[in-house]
Amino acid sequence: MQIEELQVGVFNDLVGVDKLFLHDNMVRMLKDGLFSDMRNLSILNIVNCKIETIEVGAFRGLDVLTELYLQQNRLTQLDVGVFNQLSSLTVLHLGVNKLSMIPVGLLDDLVSLEKLYFYNNNISRLDAAVFAKLSELKLLSLMQNKLHSLPPQLFHPLLNLEELHMDQNYLTKFDSAQFKGLSHLYALNTGNNNLSVLQPGLFDDLTALGYLYVHSNNLTKLDSGVFRNLRNLSMLSLMWNRLEQVEVGAFDHLTSIKDFYIHDNRLVNLDAGLFKAFSLAPVLNFMYNKLEKIVPGAFEGCTSVEKLFLHDNMLTELSADTFKGMPKLQLLSMFNNRLHTVADGSLSGLPALNALSLRNNALKAVPWTIFSTSDFPDKGHPPLLYLELSDNPIHCDRSLCWVKMGVADGWLQWWGGEASQPHCVNTDWETVDLKCEKDGEFVTQD
Repeated sequence: MQIEELQVGVFNDLVGVDKLFLHDNMVRMLKDGLFSDMRNLSILNIVNCKIETIEVGAFRGLDVLTELYLQQNRLTQLDVGVFNQLSSLTVLHLGVNKLSMIPVGLLDDLVSLEKLYFYNNNISRLDAAVFAKLSELKLLSLMQNKLHSLPPQLFHPLLNLEELHMDQNYLTKFDSAQFKGLSHLYALNTGNNNLSVLQPGLFDDLTALGYLYVHSNNLTKLDSGVFRNLRNLSMLSLMWNRLEQVEVGAFDHLTSIKDFYIHDNRLVNLDAGLFKAFSLAPVLNFMYNKLEKIVPGAFEGCTSVEKLFLHDNMLTELSADTFKGMPKLQLLSMFNNRLHTVADGSLSGLPALNALSLRNNALKAVPWTIFSTSDFPDKGHPPLLYLELSDNPIHCDRSLCWVKMGVADGWLQWWGGEASQPHCVNTDWETVDLKCEKDGEFVTQD
């Protein structure tokens, strides 16, 4: 049975109660003085009660209240004074309501507040002074609202802020001083907005930042100074933008990066030295860009990368030493490109490689010389290599002897089973005899 009304005085005999859970009812209104005798109450949960109105004075007397949960209700406005005297409150949850604004002064008495949630409301603007008294705040969630812009000084009083969530709004830009003084901020989420530019210096004061989400925006370019001072950043999400250009130097200071996401953009080239600071990242993902060229040295310094995803791009050729500086690379995915040429030594410097996909390109030949035998000093070939060559117009001749011999000796296997085998334009791969044996070594040409 659901409670539909709470009369003043109903809690008069509950002076010693320190936790009260009223969630999942149909209360609709919290009246002035409703909890006035519950002076020991520390946690109040009124979640999902269809509350539309909270009278000023409803929380009067709750001097030791530390946590107040009001999410999933029908609140459209809150009057200044409704949270007066809640000086012990550390958590206030107002997510999933219908609030369109936060009046100045509403939060001024919440001097101990550490976590504040306003996500999934209809807030379209914020006054510069709305958070002015919340110097102890550590987490602020404004995600899933209707914000188009922010006052430049909005966050300046929040000197202890550690997490800031503004994703899923309509923000188009930030003021250059937007995050000034937030030296304790550890996580910043600005994803799913309409941001078109990140100006150099925007993040300069965020020296403790570990996680930065800028995915699903309209960014087209990253300037060289945009991430300076972010030496503690371990995760950067840039996927699902419109990035066409990244200036050399843009990532030079990101020496702590471990998780990096830049897939689903419009990048055309990867320049030499672009990722030289990424010595800790185990995975790099560039799929679904428009890459036409990778300059040798682009991955110099990526000494911890084990997986590199370059599939679904527009690559036409690979030069020698394209992947130089990646001694731990195990998986290289380049299917669904336009590769027609892989130069000798294009896969040199990859002693740990054990999975290679070249499926669905325009390759007519894949000779052993794309590798460097010196990368495999024990046996002269990888201990185990999973390979995909299907859907290429390959002319099967003795240049593929290394493939035939590798399969026969067991160190080469088809990544996707027999479907990954070459589709020869001149013969049948299964039955062709390439006459490969020649003094026990690979034949690389006729």
